[in-house]
Amino acid sequence: MSGGSMDYVGFKIEQAAEYVAQEIARIEKMDAKKIADEFHPCNYYVKNYPDKKFLASPTGLRRETLKRLRAAEKAMRIAAIYAIRVEWLTSCDDGYDNFILQTDEELEKFKKRTKK
Repeated sequence: MSGGSMDYVGFKIEQAAEYVAQEIARIEKMDAKKIADEFHPCNYYVKNYPDKKFLASPTGLRRETLKRLRAAEKAMRIAAIYAIRVEWLTSCDDGYDNFILQTDEELEKFKKRTKK
């Protein structure tokens, strides 16, 4: 395995993104009872943030949570691409030209995968 200059942090970020993806899948499979049990908005936040309409119901909180988790997963996957490419560059496995070309290629592949 190449890299190592940053203790393979990119692969750890990939693992974190996969964990988030599993959590998304778990939440998406919930039935109405499980949603009501798990996504009960805290009265403190309902009272103090009346402008946050997603706090009005368990389904609203679930929907907003899924939205934020999907954004987090996407950000992590992009961060992993950059971290791995930088690590290969700083470990002298790649040159500057390859760093740029490989990063662009991997980001483009990711972009195509996420459009589906």
